[in-house]
Amino acid sequence: RIGWRETEEPRTRTAMARPSYEAMFDTLAQVAVLDAPLSHDATADAARVLRALISGRSYSLVRAFAGPAVLELSATHGSRTVAMGERIAWPGDGGTPVQIDARVSDAPGTSLTLYANGQPIARDTGALTRTVSTPGVYRVEASWPGMDAPWLVSNPIAIETPASGPPPAPAPQLGA
Repeated sequence: RIGWRETEEPRTRTAMARPSYEAMFDTLAQVAVLDAPLSHDATADAARVLRALISGRSYSLVRAFAGPAVLELSATHGSRTVAMGERIAWPGDGGTPVQIDARVSDAPGTSLTLYANGQPIARDTGALTRTVSTPGVYRVEASWPGMDAPWLVSNPIAIETPASGPPPAPAPQLGA
């Protein structure tokens, strides 16, 4: 609560209306994609959740639109498949393009839009499969039927040329 006066404790009035913490947490969620169900060992589970978040294996969910759902996003070239948050080398051989697959389980009618470098390139309902022939950063947004704003937003998959690689580490700053 933002108090009307600094000396007012407990703060019974506020200078402005805003949602409660509970309302905010009921509105949005960040979903971590884990390699197995939670084990109920808090230390081990916390480490797994943090690894998933740090590696980008997560997506945003607007819970105010609809309940939880499972968003799957992968890119495949040959026998190698990567998930959201990962990188795959562009084949660059003029041969097989990279296949991108996305789906939302148990949500019929969900519209999926595939973005390449921030621009929409494909749209489908329920599931989406596209082959891409250029390197770039690919992500998916899922929209609940009848809603204009996205319901689910994936982290990206980067398809890189050998020359592009990961971004360089920032240069150390001297003096303070």
